[in-house]
Amino acid sequence: MQGKKDVLAQVHFGQRIAEQESKQLLGYFVETDQWKSILRGEVDVIYGAKGSGKSAIYSLLLNHQKLLEEQGISTVPAENPQGDAVFEDLKVDPPASEREFRGLWKLYFVCLIGNYFRAARITNGPAKEVMAILEEAELLPPEEGLKGVLHSVLRHVRLMTQAESISMSEVEIDPVTGAPKTVIGKITLRQPTVSSRKLGLVTPDDLFEKADAALRESGRKIWILLDRLDVVFESSQAESSALEINALRALFRTYLDCIKSENICLKLFLRNDIWKRITAGGFREASHISRSTTIRWHRVTLANLIARRLLHNRVIVEHYRLNPAAILSNSRLQIDLLNRIFPSTIDGSGKPFDWMLSRLHDGTGQVAPRELIHFLVQAKEIQLARLEVGVQEPPAEALFHQLAFSVALRDVSEFRFYQTLCQEYPQWEKRMLSLKGANTPFQPADLARIWHEPEEKAMTIAENLVEIGFFDSPDSSSEPSFSVPHLYRPALGIK
Repeated sequence: MQGKKDVLAQVHFGQRIAEQESKQLLGYFVETDQWKSILRGEVDVIYGAKGSGKSAIYSLLLNHQKLLEEQGISTVPAENPQGDAVFEDLKVDPPASEREFRGLWKLYFVCLIGNYFRAARITNGPAKEVMAILEEAELLPPEEGLKGVLHSVLRHVRLMTQAESISMSEVEIDPVTGAPKTVIGKITLRQPTVSSRKLGLVTPDDLFEKADAALRESGRKIWILLDRLDVVFESSQAESSALEINALRALFRTYLDCIKSENICLKLFLRNDIWKRITAGGFREASHISRSTTIRWHRVTLANLIARRLLHNRVIVEHYRLNPAAILSNSRLQIDLLNRIFPSTIDGSGKPFDWMLSRLHDGTGQVAPRELIHFLVQAKEIQLARLEVGVQEPPAEALFHQLAFSVALRDVSEFRFYQTLCQEYPQWEKRMLSLKGANTPFQPADLARIWHEPEEKAMTIAENLVEIGFFDSPDSSSEPSFSVPHLYRPALGIK
């Protein structure tokens, strides 16, 4: 029988970033009713907290391409799963208005469909018409990646907007197309007149209808998948916040415009805190977005996630002589497995899994799978390092000593605070860092003293920190107090 060091060296918990383990996800992903409804095409918009598993579902949809193809459905990514985000450059020079953004989204999606027609060799009448219009407008450059397509579309949208802003008496009209000569091709954002339509002018909506007809004739459907929207548009700066609102409201209005298409479907993945932000000032179309779901995790589903990843390791199954099928069909057995492998107690408090959940949730009360996996990866590295230098093995059946868990929590805390929270919300970094070494919870008067602000302003700042999950939600008493969750305490030395 192998020793604990040899067993632990072979254990793999997977990657905390779904894009980095898209193939392995198939091995330990649990097919919930929520996932099945997404796969059946009943859900278009997937909300979830950061690290909750949106990108895992995105990756799994791409990995289920063969199954979807059997149903006549092709998945078309609108964003790079890894590496540079396609829309990253929009932060530097974005469209000026939500209207421009709607034109950008629609034309970009039509170009993706045009590229699909070319790759799939769909050559019926409507497909040829769409391709011809896009090629004339120089929107389907050969061998271009998604960024190249986006740049071509952005250029065209700007030319169309520029042409619309010029008085028709100031611009030369092409006698053949009837379009301003400053614009290449026949696509316009403005609704064409009857005479302009006779000359061939079309809108992105017209192209969508033609593309939908082409797909209907070919017996195909397309799901356009768009993830990583938080990477591109989420920001704390005022100008970027306006960009985020313009871009994402335009995207969801585009989604609603596309619902009438029977064979083209947008699948959008968005953090729920960003959705809350873009609808905060009122967004009447929000009530029409009904084909949506929110990813939520609970104690039993998180235990199942860890158990599945453990049982995916043959060395664990053999070392503990386990029956994976029996364990995965019984939530109590899954908890029992965790209790066997993890330390029997940590800091003298309760069972290890409950300790992990109590330490890894943020101010929203949610434990993200990303943090849980990160914690286990760190704990393994720490425990293995201890065993490699001859430190005594953990007692009984456990593979981990409680010290490995304590140190892993500190590592996860520092990463989550400095690399995630402070990077996403730099405007609150100094306020949060000023609490270093203090005792939690904080009364409003404490915060006013630490921040050198009037108590009323300190309360407003504290409410913002609740909103981003740095503070737990205060109770409803007349004198609320603000507590830093365990997740961030080690990073700041908060007691």
